[in-house]
Order: sequence, then structure tokens, then C-alpha cells
Amino acid sequence: MRKRRFLIFLILIPALLFIFILVTNAIVNFGSSARIYGNGEEIQESQTVLILGAAVYSNGELSPVFKSRVDKALELYRAKKVSKILASGDNSTVEHNEVNPVRNYLLAKGIPDADIFLDHAGFDTYSTMYRARDIFKVSSVIVVTQSFHLPRAVFIARALGLDAYGVPANDEHVKLSNYIREIFANEKAILNIIFNRQPKYLGKAIPIDEDKKIIPIPPALPKACTEEAKLCPDGSAVGRTGPNCEFAPCPRVGSELSCTKNSDCPSSKYICQETQGTGTVCSSTDPTCVPTYTIVAGECKLKEGSRCSADSDCASGNLCHKNICTSPIGRECNGPSDQSCGADFECVQGCGSPVGYEGEPPPPYFCQLKGYVRTCPICLAKSTLIDTPLGAMPVQDLQIGMPIWTVNSSGHRALGFVLKTSKTSVPPEHKMVQFVLADGRALLVSPGHPTILGRTVGDLVLGDLYDTAKVVSIELVSYGEKYTYDILPTGQTGFYFANGILLGSTLSSR
Repeated sequence: MRKRRFLIFLILIPALLFIFILVTNAIVNFGSSARIYGNGEEIQESQTVLILGAAVYSNGELSPVFKSRVDKALELYRAKKVSKILASGDNSTVEHNEVNPVRNYLLAKGIPDADIFLDHAGFDTYSTMYRARDIFKVSSVIVVTQSFHLPRAVFIARALGLDAYGVPANDEHVKLSNYIREIFANEKAILNIIFNRQPKYLGKAIPIDEDKKIIPIPPALPKACTEEAKLCPDGSAVGRTGPNCEFAPCPRVGSELSCTKNSDCPSSKYICQETQGTGTVCSSTDPTCVPTYTIVAGECKLKEGSRCSADSDCASGNLCHKNICTSPIGRECNGPSDQSCGADFECVQGCGSPVGYEGEPPPPYFCQLKGYVRTCPICLAKSTLIDTPLGAMPVQDLQIGMPIWTVNSSGHRALGFVLKTSKTSVPPEHKMVQFVLADGRALLVSPGHPTILGRTVGDLVLGDLYDTAKVVSIELVSYGEKYTYDILPTGQTGFYFANGILLGSTLSSR
């Protein structure tokens, strides 16, 4: 008999728990569904929009999930659906602040400071809604968060007496685990409402409809300065400083730190990568000439092996892989069956010469980062117009001996003649770089094609100064033709004008 009762008990408890979960989720979802709109166009006007907190990176940037919430709130404000913005988040310690970055982002977008309110003690959804009602005296609110979170947020707000509606932010970065977690978070929400749990911090009321704005900052938890240093994204370390034991700021990286030489950068982990330079080119017939090159403007970039947070932190040619600047092309290997490259690499055949020739051996194999697409240095797109004394001519129509415009070592336009031509077949999946300069000149060319700066076209980024104009658009696009083309002019440099843009040649031996 006891055994039977025990078995019934073992079956009954999970069954009751399952029913409780099922019922609470039904209550939360059905109880809020009529108040949730697919977009902000149909929703009625409210007093304020409430942004629920999410992750903020150590450099102060909003995570993609958080940024999409703020952008949706910004959209509602500009559409005059609300007159105030309330951002909620966790600021329980000196180092962790989810709301000040929101304020900075909104100010940068032109939102008046008087319309931005910050709740530093919104440690969870329930506390945020409770404080919105009792501290900020919100009466009507549009809640902005991702769709998995929205039913619970609106349900809690309405259960606490707020006239609440919901609009979803972009769900692009939402994971399946977020929906699973929400199933069990709904039970906690019901229990909080039933037992009227109070938030950790309340304090003095700051009505959101008053013109004078006071930012309620809860007292920071006492902290003993036990940690000596913090590891920065570039691999360096900073110590604590100031009366609150906050960490010193990490060194800036990339476009945040300009340079003209390596010593301008924060440490030996960086290299000064030029974005603008000047110099002289020597003729192969002048042995007394010494070529010069000077960086006029550059950016500090992390060297291979340094810690990073994005590809843009790393020096040209490297990627930020698992938070380490990594060259996607490694040592030579023996073929597809070679397993010695490492867990994240595979043995892939490299590029051949830009212009194939009879009897050319097959290209060697190299260890290549999995998922990386290597773009081989092929040439110009068909019908690219080349500047000649006879007018602009399609590159595929040029023949050896025809006159062409080039430049001399001083950078002045000079008359040359076509010394070599090439027509190279390309694989079906070949990608080309389409870039546009600020003065309207545009070109479609392979990423590996040489520029006049000693770099390749694939190394160019937005904002780079090239051939006297800034790069205003650059993207990798599919190429629908079977061949690419190139030429080599006579003269001191081997440069020529393609669609009016000065380029190097893949056929040059310089």
C-alpha cells in the first residue's frame, strides 16, 4: 500500500507541475495577446515607451538585441506615439551600467535630454514595471522588447495597473534558448504578482511627466578592491583607479586611434596601418633612385595573436577568430587529406598565378580557416573602360602595341603602350569588389587586384582616401562573366586608368 501511494505521489507531483506550467503560460500569453501589435503604426499613443534592458559590451556599445530595442523606441518617439523614453537596466555595481549607454545613443540621435529617463535599478522585468508605476508614475506605456519576452512584460505591466501595450523589436539575434527560458520565467512572474514582491530599490518618486528630470541612481553595493587588473580586448591589462575602484579605460583600437607610425600606438601589440600615404616610384632603369613612402594618416590595428572583439580591430589580412587576431591563411600543407592544420583549419588549394601559362604546376595547398572564402588575384571585369589617347576603350578590346595613358614616377599622366594583355577564366562562384569614390567614379574588380598604394583592392574600406577621393561604397558581389582581363602598359610605374581610377597591374613584376 505504501509503495502504491509513493508511486502515485511520484506521478502526481510532475503532473501537477506540468499543469501549473501549462496554465501559467496560457494565462500570460492569452492575457497579453490583444495588447501586442506587430508594428508601431497601428498602436495608440501613450505617455512613454519603456525599453527593457539587455547586454552592453565592455566598450559601452549596445549589444545587437539591446540596440534593436532602442531603435524601435526611437521609431515610436519620432512617430509621436510617445513623448517620453524610459530606459531600464542593471546598474548594481560601478562597472556594470546598462542604461547610460542608452542615453548616450539617444542623445547622439538627436533626442532631447529632457525626454530621456533612466531606471538604474531595473534588475528584472517585474522590478522595472513596479518602479515604472511607483517611482516614475507612468500611467500608459508601450513596452519594447523582443517577441519572446513581450507577452510576459505586458502581462506584468497590466497586472500592476499600467495601461500597457507592446511592440516587438527585431528578432534577428534571438535564440531558441530564449524561448525555452521564457516558458519557466512566466511561473516566476505569476508568483511575484500573487505575493506582491517589492523591488530591491524603491526610493523617492520622480514623475516622468515633469519637465525637471532627476536620474535615480541606487546606492552602489560596497566593493572591496580585491582584483588587481582587468584584461582588455587587445590583450593588455589595466588596473583599478579612483575612489570607487573602477578600472582604468582600456586602450582604444582601430579608427578610434590615429597614427602615422607604429610608436604612436598604445603598445607593441599594434601596428600603424596606413589609410593615406605619399611617395615616389623608381624606374627599373634608374639604379640611383631610392623609392620613398610616408604614411600621412593611419589607424592603430592589432597584430596577429592579439586579443580582439571584431575583425575591424585587427591589422589588414587578419580576422578576429575566437577573440584572437588570426591570419585566415596559414602554412603550406599536403592536400585535402592532411589533418595537421588544426581544429579550426582545413587544407585548401591556394591561388595560381593571375595569368595561367602552359605547363604551369598546380597551385600548392595551404592551411585555411574553415568558412573563409579566399579571393584569388584575378583581374578587371569585362567592359571596364581604359583611358587611351583614342578615347575610353573596353579592356577586352585592347591589343599589344596600342597607345594608353599611364603615369610616370612623379605621378603625372604620360603616354605609354600596351606591353601585355591577359584574359583569365574565373570560377562560377568568383566574387568581385564593387567600389565607388566620392566623386562618382566606380569600378568592378577582383579583390586581389593591386592598387597604386601597395595594397589590394580587397583591403580598401569605407572612408579610405584613394586616387584623391574617399571610398563611399564598397561591397563584394557575384560576377556573371566567364573571364576577367588585365593589361600592362610601358613606362615607369605600370599604372593605368580603369573607369578613370588609377590602378596597378597583375602583370607587373614590380
